Amino acid sequence: MTEPTDVEVTGPALEVDDLPVVFPARSGNRAARAVDGVHLAVDRGEMLALVGESYLGRIVEIGTTEDVLERPQHPYTRALLSVVPEITHVEPVVLAGEPPDPTRIPGGCRFHPRCPALALGAAHTAGVDTRCHSEQPPVLPPTGGHRAACFLTEP
Repeated sequence: MTEPTDVEVTGPALEVDDLPVVFPARSGNRAARAVDGVHLAVDRGEMLALVGESYLGRIVEIGTTEDVLERPQHPYTRALLSVVPEITHVEPVVLAGEPPDPTRIPGGCRFHPRCPALALGAAHTAGVDTRCHSEQPPVLPPTGGHRAACFLTEP
């Protein structure tokens, strides 16, 4: 792996598609860094089995790697996993529209302009479509099991 010239390597590192990704040391040797929208938890140089998926800078799903990959809850996570050839249990999803401008984050759920649940009427059927447009889903805490920041997944 080649060292990045603009980042000092101070902790464990990994390589994703030949791109060096550095996990700097932090207090208690704990760090979390975004890798293409997927957040990995690192503890004392060991990869933990916790993964979070983000969209426009917000975590939209968090859980163990197994839970997120086997039972994705958020429409964005399902869309991402649907294009992974090795994942055959997720129906193919085609997102409408263009990726949003990160300097113009939409109101309500950040994913609502491209959300298949809204486009196909599932959010309307569940009675949450207005909330998707007007309310921001709550921030997911780092503990508490597998969860998604989506009004469709609320109990």
